[in-house]
Amino acid sequence: MSLESVSKTDHHHLQHKNIHYGKPYFAVLLAAFSSLGGWFFGYDQGVTGGIVIMNSFKNDFCVGVYANTSGCDLSIAALPPDYRQFLVLFTLMYNLGCFIGALFISSFVAEKFGRRAIIFTSAVLFIIGTSMVILPPGGSKTIMIFILIGRIVEGTGVGCASFSCPLYASEIAPTKLRGMLSGFMTMGIVTGLFAANVVNFFFQNHKWGWRLSNGIILIAPAIIMVGIFFCPETPRWLFKKKGRASAEKSLKRIRKIYDVTAELNAIADAVREEGNELSIKELFTTKKMLERLGIGMGIHVFLQTSGISPIFAFGGIIFESVLGSGIISLLILSGANMLSTIPALFLFDRIGRRNLLIFCGLAVKPTDTTTLSSTTITTTEAVLSTTEAPSSCLDSNLITFENASTYSKIPNDYYGLKWTNAYVLDTQIYPQWSESGFYSAVKSGTWVAFNMNGERMTIHIDPPNKFSIKSFVVSSAWKDDLTLSMISQRASTYYKEASFKIEKNHSTTIELNWFDIDTITFYASIDNSGNGEVFVIDDLCLHLNTNLTPTLTSTSTSTSTSAPAIYPCSLNEVLYQNHCYYLDGIGGQCSDGYSLGSETILSRIADLFIGLNYKTTISDNCCVVTSEKYSNYGIAKLHQCNKQGPFRIVPVLNGGGCRNFTNKHSKQLTFCVSN
Repeated sequence: MSLESVSKTDHHHLQHKNIHYGKPYFAVLLAAFSSLGGWFFGYDQGVTGGIVIMNSFKNDFCVGVYANTSGCDLSIAALPPDYRQFLVLFTLMYNLGCFIGALFISSFVAEKFGRRAIIFTSAVLFIIGTSMVILPPGGSKTIMIFILIGRIVEGTGVGCASFSCPLYASEIAPTKLRGMLSGFMTMGIVTGLFAANVVNFFFQNHKWGWRLSNGIILIAPAIIMVGIFFCPETPRWLFKKKGRASAEKSLKRIRKIYDVTAELNAIADAVREEGNELSIKELFTTKKMLERLGIGMGIHVFLQTSGISPIFAFGGIIFESVLGSGIISLLILSGANMLSTIPALFLFDRIGRRNLLIFCGLAVKPTDTTTLSSTTITTTEAVLSTTEAPSSCLDSNLITFENASTYSKIPNDYYGLKWTNAYVLDTQIYPQWSESGFYSAVKSGTWVAFNMNGERMTIHIDPPNKFSIKSFVVSSAWKDDLTLSMISQRASTYYKEASFKIEKNHSTTIELNWFDIDTITFYASIDNSGNGEVFVIDDLCLHLNTNLTPTLTSTSTSTSTSAPAIYPCSLNEVLYQNHCYYLDGIGGQCSDGYSLGSETILSRIADLFIGLNYKTTISDNCCVVTSEKYSNYGIAKLHQCNKQGPFRIVPVLNGGGCRNFTNKHSKQLTFCVSN
């Protein structure tokens, strides 16, 4: 072919500037229809960031596979490594499919069989891939591999759509509307992003939430599969493959006028000037084409440096860890993204693509800098120090656990605080040379606190009361090289978190300096595996900011002149959002002043019942009566509630037949809440 002719194509539109394009409404309709490909492109990109933080997703792919509920609710850095790898692959395999579809499949099918054929192919691949993702049950690593393959197929469909839909729109569009109609694809993408986050918001607490959110977009490719047969092929492809007569027939249908000779001649000139397709070698060795390739690819590559794609893909996890509201944050972000795209549709053809790119690029720069600065400040605030020397602490604020005289669970009024899964023991029962690790944490006396069975330890006070933690001494028990994670809440919302390595043969003093919090949760695991391990605490420096007088509870006969703190919840109840909850062995009935609690709340606080006795029974019951329905916990998930009781939250199964596998007869619990 003549390479010289290719370098002059920028001037060809001047030869046909007086072309009459007829009525544009049908071309606009066709471009809008093809932008449905952008809908499922944007929707899939937007839905992923939200579904990975839904409880339904965690229950299918984390709980019972890599860890228990406690381990799956940790921050991203403390999640089990294999589960974190699955989250990365869930996005990576999708992007790999996009790459395959856009680079290898789209151009071949589009040139060989037409633009309509590749649009149809993209819809079929997306439907197959999405079905492979949402239909199989969770709970198996083999199924998870199958789902990742489905993500590749799903991404391939999206890659094909990202190539074919804007190509179709540009080839049927009149020159004066080409920028706007090609931009319909972008508008479809950002609208799909926003729609995905709206759907995530409404389905976030549904037991099939992630599947419903992921599957609802199948409506768009189904419409495309049927509707594409009623759309004309582009005149440009028809002219190249089937001749002038076929192109003329299609052009008349699109423009809704009889005389399309001038525009058809322009298409013919453009096709002749292009000649045969460029070879890969010519693409990279011809200076003019290399410049164009560099500009085109450079724009797309450097646009990614704004970080918008990773934010949409992993923003749910990021915002959930930092703000405690990942889905709402993504909803706001995608809404702003959609609204800012609308003006661009009308500015494409008025101020030009280059000017629009320059102005918008200059606007992105300061916002990126602001975001980076905010992130840096937040990260710097969260950097905490560890030292080997104990912190200085006023005696009135230092909890040494010496006043506890028996091996027992710390009661809820100890120092005016509520303690979950916190126990004390005298380290003298273990010799210094033992490998227990309990003695390593001792700084004052011989008594220490620890978390029973490796479960989470929580210290809480009811708002508006609050406390501050300056420091504490900690070591691991029985195992070395644990990761201790701490998450705090202020006014019942996320405040800060941190993680440190701890050893069993020496102690570490952790300086937190977290002020005015109402809850802190401690959790230890090996290399963030999510499997709970035991840690030991001493010399907890804590200041209580409350009108209540702290009470040191002890089994000894010593007399205290301080009035005991009064709390509305008893020892076998859990406080959540100013209500007391309990599990009762009397099926379907609650005590006076209590009513049936909801399954939604139960799914959030179920782990808090681990280690607590029920009101009238101590058992490994897995049947729970809630205000909505009769629910089974644990039947199809390795019988966890029976083997790891007394209570374990796993995915809910409807219906009866809940049996206790220990004694072979049915039992049930009732979930009650104070009125």
